Amino acid sequence: MRGAVAKTLGSIPSAPTNFKKAMENNFEKKAIQSGDAKSDSAMAEFLNPTIQERILETREIENSEVISGGANRCVLVKLKDDGSGIFKPASGEGENHIGKNFGQQEVRLEVRAGTYYKRERATYLVDRFLDFNLVPPTVIREIDGEIGSLQQIVDYDNFGFEVPWHKLPEKELMKLFALDYILWSSDRGPENLLIKNNRIYAIDNGLTFGPDKFLPFEREGVSLGGDSEKSYSPPPPEIYSHWSIPAEIKEKINTFLERGRWQILRGQLLELLPPDEVDACFARIQKFAELIKNKGEISSRAELQFNPAAGEQDSN
Repeated sequence: MRGAVAKTLGSIPSAPTNFKKAMENNFEKKAIQSGDAKSDSAMAEFLNPTIQERILETREIENSEVISGGANRCVLVKLKDDGSGIFKPASGEGENHIGKNFGQQEVRLEVRAGTYYKRERATYLVDRFLDFNLVPPTVIREIDGEIGSLQQIVDYDNFGFEVPWHKLPEKELMKLFALDYILWSSDRGPENLLIKNNRIYAIDNGLTFGPDKFLPFEREGVSLGGDSEKSYSPPPPEIYSHWSIPAEIKEKINTFLERGRWQILRGQLLELLPPDEVDACFARIQKFAELIKNKGEISSRAELQFNPAAGEQDSN
């Protein structure tokens, strides 16, 4: 989103088959303890779109213009009666990087062009259900005859590359790390972060999900950010391995698992992604939950070398 908008506004083995059964057993146990979990009013909100989603889905388009936006074609959309968003049509996915090498962040072959817009929406849904509040509202909409993702533009002060990571709130960084691990995000560069009042917003989320092996923030030991003190460089895995997971993150993940939200989310994700990718996502959530439950921290980088396709820790 740099440029004009900068200041303007094939089948892979699925996750373990016992995962769903284990989750169902856990949910049933909690349901018995709490009475009827399905009647929990706190769950009702996840069955319907938010106000922001409805605005993005239904409000009339006043005007639109193509802007520079990295790997994909991006369209700045102005909505009637206030509001704006970034529209990324499926037909424009990857059109700016075909045949090119983006250095440390090569395009993931497992994530096919034409599916990015669904992954943008799926990322928002995971963030919403986990209550991390890192991803701006994102919907799927048809504009001028083209289907794509439409993400609300948020007010911000800086791009990620303008703020050194050690000046960002630890809790926000840990939420980002957890989300990107769960999503299997492979495009979390500094240009894909917006900063406002010590909050982080994660944008450009098309290269996410998949049951393949991948570790966020690391590719063969190479940092994904710049090496200048003035540029954002995501903390190396060694930094994360010495951080205790904030209590708020633990509570959010536990609430997600215990209140039955995962069932609603799974159904919505299956409308966007293949079943094996959805299962792998939930396997990573479960893995992360187990780590913080047993130790309260990520005590070593090896603990995150989890292969969701096999359902076990990678021995390499």
